[in-house]
Amino acid sequence: MATTYTPDIIRATIADFFMRCEKNGSKIYFDRVAEMSVDNKQSVVIDFQDVQAFDVDLAVALLTDPNRTLEAFRAEVFEMVSGDDALFVKSLRNKTIVRINNISDVTPIRSVNVSLMG
Repeated sequence: MATTYTPDIIRATIADFFMRCEKNGSKIYFDRVAEMSVDNKQSVVIDFQDVQAFDVDLAVALLTDPNRTLEAFRAEVFEMVSGDDALFVKSLRNKTIVRINNISDVTPIRSVNVSLMG
């Protein structure tokens, strides 16, 4: 049965994702966020397949309610960098970008109809 995600559950799951998603012994997304201030970057790229492998319900939330879920990702990234350089954090406010790539659930343009539009 699918989890009903409240904003608090989404944020907690995303925080858990950043802390626990590992490849080759490295916390890849935690490290990427930590490097944002060093590299003076405003965005972080997350592989959808990693989200799906970590928590299917979170992946479904990205597909069914992308605005709310991406906002939760953005807020969590901002929260993670908030302990960094104050000037960098100030420049990042409302400019943090979370990009999701490798989404395999693609609808061909010819298949789009009014029922698919929100």
